[in-house]
Amino acid sequence: TMIAKAKQGNRRHGFYGEAGNDSLYGGPGRDTLDGGTGDDLIHGKTGRNHIYGGHGNDVIHDGEGASTIDAGPGQNQLFLGPGDHEVTTGAGITHITPEEGAKLFKPALGGVTVIHNWHPDQTYDVSAWPHPPTITQSAARTRLRTGLSILDIHNVPAGTDITAQIRA
Repeated sequence: TMIAKAKQGNRRHGFYGEAGNDSLYGGPGRDTLDGGTGDDLIHGKTGRNHIYGGHGNDVIHDGEGASTIDAGPGQNQLFLGPGDHEVTTGAGITHITPEEGAKLFKPALGGVTVIHNWHPDQTYDVSAWPHPPTITQSAARTRLRTGLSILDIHNVPAGTDITAQIRA
């Protein structure tokens, strides 16, 4: 377990996990947290963090701010506070529970990404997918799909057209 002790927002920390299951806790500043290989628990707290889950089944919490997060491959869970986060997912299944903010989501080709709370200021960048996605809507979710690549977005109000939020 690695924990940042600084209380000031201008402090920076860099914690790098290795093979194995790590617990990394950032501070209020601009931290770099890299879980490495293994099933990691990462808390970014607030600020403009750089968080890398690495290979494994990770749980990532990031507070208010504008962090850049690469979940990596695996079965991951992300919990995002308010702010303008940029999130890249990997192969596997990634569940994301975001609060409000202009978040940019980049779901991986061949992965399944589930976003549990839709917001009108979110952007879904699927430009790495080889074909534009097929969009289907149901009462429970809106699904973007190309081949085995899936992006499920939950809690989209009925009749909402999300095409303006998609970068293809």
